[in-house]
Amino acid sequence: KKEFLINLSESYNIDINLFDLSGKLWISSSPGLYKNALINEYMNPKAFVKMSENKMYSFNQNERIYGYSYRSYYQSLFDRNQQLSGYIHLPFFARQLEKNRELTSLLVSMVNIFVLFFFVTGLLSILLSKVITRPLSIIVSNIGKLKLGGKNEEIDWHSSDEIGQLVKTYNKVLRELEQSIDKLAATEREGAWREMAKQVAHEIKNPLTPMKLSVQHLQRSVQDSEPEVKEKIRKVSELLVNQIDMMSKMAEEFSAFAQMPVAKPEKININDLLTESIQLFEKFEELEIEYDTLGNNQHVYGDKDQIKRVFVNLIKNAHQARVEGQNCKLSILLKMDGENILLSFTDNGVGIKEDLYDKIFRPNFSTKNSGMGLGLAISKKIIELSDGEIWFESKEGKGTTFFIRLPIFKG
Repeated sequence: KKEFLINLSESYNIDINLFDLSGKLWISSSPGLYKNALINEYMNPKAFVKMSENKMYSFNQNERIYGYSYRSYYQSLFDRNQQLSGYIHLPFFARQLEKNRELTSLLVSMVNIFVLFFFVTGLLSILLSKVITRPLSIIVSNIGKLKLGGKNEEIDWHSSDEIGQLVKTYNKVLRELEQSIDKLAATEREGAWREMAKQVAHEIKNPLTPMKLSVQHLQRSVQDSEPEVKEKIRKVSELLVNQIDMMSKMAEEFSAFAQMPVAKPEKININDLLTESIQLFEKFEELEIEYDTLGNNQHVYGDKDQIKRVFVNLIKNAHQARVEGQNCKLSILLKMDGENILLSFTDNGVGIKEDLYDKIFRPNFSTKNSGMGLGLAISKKIIELSDGEIWFESKEGKGTTFFIRLPIFKG
């Protein structure tokens, strides 16, 4: 009987237990569970009552063992004389485990499907967003490259959708903006030339008046045969020559500002160029120059003659801004500033009034009694054409420092 029960259990992959009429275990296909006291060797009390007292032929219920739930099926056994001889018990352990495994597998499969779905959805969203935002990125990029007064390219877009309409509008506004900029630039140039012409006329008129008066006075002296005519002629001649020289310098400054020479950029040793500029002022009286250089291993890229002109102009300005009765002490320092070279020109002169700060680099403005005030305007233009910048700090009565920042040459 036991062998038959075990074979039957293996054939159907199910545990089988037989209980006698008292509810005690008789034969089991898994006796180890009962020997190790994992399961009580008596029938479930509820099932026993239902089967014995209530005369039920079959009964099933959920049972638990150590927190694990399983389904139990009970059936009455009868002998050949139709007399009750015991009870058969079928605990569905394997089926429950299989069901759990199937459920777990189903859940894992569903999770994998959802993960794959979200991944594919995310990938499609990214691709779709790139397709949608690409035209906007092109527009943003072109707007970022927009240069007033420079050459701006229109966006080439052949679609007639909403983005196409936006691009079309952008191109139209760009053309209108360039036309407006050209008109504004022309108006500014005309205004600048008119202002320059007024300034030149004023500067020329100033020396012409004393020159005319001196010549008229000399004519009267000659006509009246006054004594010491030769001495007067000499003095008037010196005055005329000085005034003519001054007018010539103004004409040169005006010409230099009106038409800057075409730049010839090259690799420049900044230390050598500064040294050459300083040597031009070695014989200047009332001028003491101290400078600290970087050595011969740093270079910038620009027009050598134009940058030298800036250095010379700053040194000359420092000399002219000295306090009366004192020597001009000028300190020039070179140092590294990230990927740039920073030069500073510090003097002990009279300084600049705060209300004049915004006029220093303006054409036609000068704090001196002579000249047209174009030196610093030209210097600023030269430095900016070399991709650098120039600025100053000043304190009235203490002195002024001009700074120049130029990018290091990288080949």
